[in-house]
Amino acid sequence: MDIKEQQKLLGQKEKEMDSLQNLLRTVRAQRHDIINHLDTVYALLSLGREVPAREYTGQLVQVAANTSHLLRLEQPVVAAFLQNKASQAMARGITFYIDVRADLKGLKVKPYALVTVLGNILENAMEAVEPLPGEQRLIQLDISRSETGYIFSISNSGPPLDPAMKEAIFRPGVSTKGLDRGLGLATVWEMVISHGGTIEVETDPVTFRVKFPV
Repeated sequence: MDIKEQQKLLGQKEKEMDSLQNLLRTVRAQRHDIINHLDTVYALLSLGREVPAREYTGQLVQVAANTSHLLRLEQPVVAAFLQNKASQAMARGITFYIDVRADLKGLKVKPYALVTVLGNILENAMEAVEPLPGEQRLIQLDISRSETGYIFSISNSGPPLDPAMKEAIFRPGVSTKGLDRGLGLATVWEMVISHGGTIEVETDPVTFRVKFPV
């Protein structure tokens, strides 16, 4: 291994350690903040605001459920990234469901590559659902494993995708969001293909299904 490769490997390890530390800080912060959340729910109930209290409690339950699921990944970098995305979704009034049915110990794809793929698809999903009324802003991420590989499925409740765009959206410069905004999914396509994976798109509901071999 030459010096450049060693430096690259060291840089990746440093990023992984930073992500792990961020995850631990997030977990500690959530534990510390639980009292504030309970105080908020109590205050809403005291004011007779049962509906907001119920909605707020639902958000807290979903955050806790997501955290529990992410611990099953046994991949701190990806877990930290998804925890951050879940926090962003909550701040944007989006309900983000995460269902982890398999750990990632057998995944050969590097964490930075997986974060790039999931990050671009999730950001597109958030932008798609943001214009909707609050209760309709939904995103679902399912992580599972078959005999042949890992499957990452991301669906959202946004407008259906024009079937004619299914393949075109992966071309550089092509986007459903306007001119010069079509680089993210092109990057996703290149990253997935370069790691021997495949990506499928369903139009209604809009779903991206990424598969990586084991």
